Amino acid sequence: MYKICTKNLLAGIVVLLVSCLTMLQPLLAGESGPTAALSVPKQLLRAMASDKMTDADRERFAQKLLGDYKNIIVPLIAESLTEENYCIQGIIKVIEILATVDTPQSAELMATMLANSTGSALLPDIEEISDWKGLSAQILKGAEDKEPSAAGRVYKLLPPTLSQALKTLASGANDKAAMRSLLTALNNLMLRRDLYDAESFASVSLPATIRALFDQNLPSITEPAVIQLNKVLLAAAFPQIPGYEPVEDPGDPYGLAVLTGFANMRTPEATEYLINTVAFGTDRMSAHIAALGHCQDPRSNTIMVRYLASANKRLSIAARNALVSKAKEFDISHALSQSISFDQTLGLFGHVTSNFLQACKATEDKALLGEAYSKFLSGVVESRRAAINELVKSPTLLSLEPVREGLKSAMEAELILSQSTEKMPESRNSIKTVITALTALMKSQAPEAVNVVAVGLESKNKSVNTRACEAMEALTGEHLGYSTKRWLLWLEKQPPEE
Repeated sequence: MYKICTKNLLAGIVVLLVSCLTMLQPLLAGESGPTAALSVPKQLLRAMASDKMTDADRERFAQKLLGDYKNIIVPLIAESLTEENYCIQGIIKVIEILATVDTPQSAELMATMLANSTGSALLPDIEEISDWKGLSAQILKGAEDKEPSAAGRVYKLLPPTLSQALKTLASGANDKAAMRSLLTALNNLMLRRDLYDAESFASVSLPATIRALFDQNLPSITEPAVIQLNKVLLAAAFPQIPGYEPVEDPGDPYGLAVLTGFANMRTPEATEYLINTVAFGTDRMSAHIAALGHCQDPRSNTIMVRYLASANKRLSIAARNALVSKAKEFDISHALSQSISFDQTLGLFGHVTSNFLQACKATEDKALLGEAYSKFLSGVVESRRAAINELVKSPTLLSLEPVREGLKSAMEAELILSQSTEKMPESRNSIKTVITALTALMKSQAPEAVNVVAVGLESKNKSVNTRACEAMEALTGEHLGYSTKRWLLWLEKQPPEE
């Protein structure tokens, strides 16, 4: 549908002239009435589909359609999409027209275009399944599971008449009829909106954005998108089923056009389609993030936070930038705080920690910052080191007690790693990390940070001792040199904190 045509320049000029003359023919012939009213917009759409049209001509035709035929254009576009071979530029202009019309019908057509452009997710042939014996055995075993499981859920939803076919295939028999029966049943499962069950698929590894869509049980997801979601679900649970592989043009220009159109439309249905979009592939996800950045619905913040927690660095950075740009206009604190509380995988990657903390910083919410730093500084190695590096950029945050306590525990953990007798990859930069933390403490000018520096004074590493002494001098104004013993004695003489 979206194939880009290529011909030589001379042929292009001829096609352009013919297209224009054809478009004008009804008017020149003096046609009138319903036939003429329908033929003119159809000819305009046909001309826009050609890759020989200039952008200026497409824009002119689009304005003509919106000015004279706005009330009838949506069904005509739907018909045209099935009849014409649109080039990319043409389809993008059509999407812009639909977004400008801004009705539930135009939003629905855009959603259908978006879903259909990613290819079919149904299993077309029995050859798609890599191991019929293993798949059937796994499903049959699910029938015996005492606890909820993915295999048990699938077995429960399959027709009871398939029991014998499953047993036949599980025995290793090459029964093509049984294979076709099970394939049809699996395709029917992918059409169901109730396939996913949180308990049954709890142990199945799914991207956070996909699981969130299932958990919300979103009713407005289009049927093609439901099929795509369920294909991802089944492929994650059963290794014999191939994963969903979307078909996208490089850069996904029409995907971005549809999603941006949704973000700029006022029709509630368009917002629902944008919020509930199932995006596959980095390009489609990047387009989704860009569109969500324009969306004024607060639910978009929550979705962008999930993208921010992505292992894909490009997506995480894009989501961070989109959130930060909205921070001054919309309250994103709630979405960030909610993710800190519930997302168990949030701190597994250093780039996620950095992006998340930068988004939190944009809110200027001290309680949120304290909560975020406390989580990341007490997290895994990558997480706490990224948090320390971010803290160096904003040392004044060390006036917050949760941040100070988190940094103290992070330094203690790094020093334990540095003293490990095993040559672990994580221990290589431990001393450097502690020195970075002490540098942040030194720059903070926060008197409350003195007790945290004491961790460095007690280290067995001379480089750490040196930086700790420098930090003590900067924070206290005392001049006791590089003797850790003097500084520790000085600390003992200080009155206890109230």
